[in-house]
Amino acid sequence: MARVNIRQRVRVNILQRVKTENGWTNAALGRTQKGGFQWPSGGRFFIEWRENGKRLRKSAGDTPSEAIEAQKRKRLHLEAGQSGFELRDLSDVEGCFPLTQALSGFLRDIKTFRKPLTHQKYAHVLELFAEYVAPKSDVKQITAGDIKDFLGWRKSKGFDPGTTLYTDRVILHSFFQQARNR
Repeated sequence: MARVNIRQRVRVNILQRVKTENGWTNAALGRTQKGGFQWPSGGRFFIEWRENGKRLRKSAGDTPSEAIEAQKRKRLHLEAGQSGFELRDLSDVEGCFPLTQALSGFLRDIKTFRKPLTHQKYAHVLELFAEYVAPKSDVKQITAGDIKDFLGWRKSKGFDPGTTLYTDRVILHSFFQQARNR
């Protein structure tokens, strides 16, 4: 006897907010000849799915990597629900935002939109910073004093304070700016 799969296929679409002659609307992303997405240079993205026959949408961020990540999470959540499992988002537990999760998301964006050497530099500096503040595993626990101490430590290692420390400060500023906006 053949087994029948009663689960429906889970579809989560990525939409882009675009301005038309009649105002703002959500539009599907264009496709390449090979079937991949044509990512626009900028904009706002949404994900769309159906639950109990009702179409639902949710903001998915401003970058393609954020949109893809939101799509994967929603698809996993829906598939788990069909299987009878319940997923908990650990990043929402008591306002916790793990440093490793924040760093990986930030570096994923850098890898997508910057040159490989830029990504390599950001990854190196942020890895050193994570090791320096190692007892603190939550982004919200890190203070301005921790950042100043890290930069002081980098200076004590003999790096050129004019360029290297400025670059390190810019990298950390970019990281914490994005982390604050989440």
